[in-house]
Amino acid sequence: MSYNQLVGIAVYLPTDSIASNQLHFATRDRFKAALQTGSLSDLRSVLESMRTSPDEILNRPSAWQYWDSGLNSMVTAYNAGYWHVIEYLAAQPEFNIVPPYWCRCENLTHHVARRAVETGETHELQRLVDLGWDVSAIGDQAWCSPALSLVTSNGTIVRWFLSQGVDPNVAGNSGDSAMVYAAREASLSSLVHLSIAGGRVEGTDLVAQAAIGHSWGRPGRFEVIEWLLERGAGIDVMAKESWKKPEEVEETMESTYGPIVLTFDHFLEADGGQTAFNVARIWGDRELEGFLLARGADPQIEAVRKEKILEFSRY
Repeated sequence: MSYNQLVGIAVYLPTDSIASNQLHFATRDRFKAALQTGSLSDLRSVLESMRTSPDEILNRPSAWQYWDSGLNSMVTAYNAGYWHVIEYLAAQPEFNIVPPYWCRCENLTHHVARRAVETGETHELQRLVDLGWDVSAIGDQAWCSPALSLVTSNGTIVRWFLSQGVDPNVAGNSGDSAMVYAAREASLSSLVHLSIAGGRVEGTDLVAQAAIGHSWGRPGRFEVIEWLLERGAGIDVMAKESWKKPEEVEETMESTYGPIVLTFDHFLEADGGQTAFNVARIWGDRELEGFLLARGADPQIEAVRKEKILEFSRY
């Protein structure tokens, strides 16, 4: 009987499986240590041993980027300030600046973009471009968004992305573009810059998106809604699907080692499919209701997906 660290349960494993697991964890520890110390010689040594290993897990390149306890290896190096490690890994065929999975949480580009928003500096973003990053790239997961969508709160960083030729109308796999994120959360100045760069406003659902942002407590949405209406955004156009209110849920998955209980974030569909007025009504926001009615909103349009609204309103 052996305690398997991968799934956290006691299981019966053949002797060769136990030996294989021990080799995996020993190799992973060497890999983590090399990342944490920034030693390129140690990193070269462990990667070479993994490449030449007969073990099918050790020589599976797709797993290497997440061997640091599930954290993207490049993110680990970035958090330690080891750009020389990032540059080395980026030059290896097994590693990518933007890996094709888990793109939202542990993507190096998103970490760099978030720090750029905090500091207003663009030099690290430029370093990624120099390493081959396509600033317009979108990952393959359903929740992935263009990197521009993550920086709409900082006008300086927005202008840098636009100078790289990024299209503000390109939507991520969830259907939301940088214009949607800006309407919900960004300053009016950032929204103006996106519009000047070609961001579409006329006939869009951005007023409803701004109402959603207001319901989340984002400041300045009345000013944004006024500006959007002046430029032809539809006051009664329903918002596309929107995701909010994560709740932790558990699900049991069968594996070769027996049942495993997985805990993850599940997102209740809340505001998607509503007009701006219905968003205000759902949230009981009388001020926003009056603001929209004064500008011609139709209060007779029926809110859709009422069962989801009722489910959400209990929180």
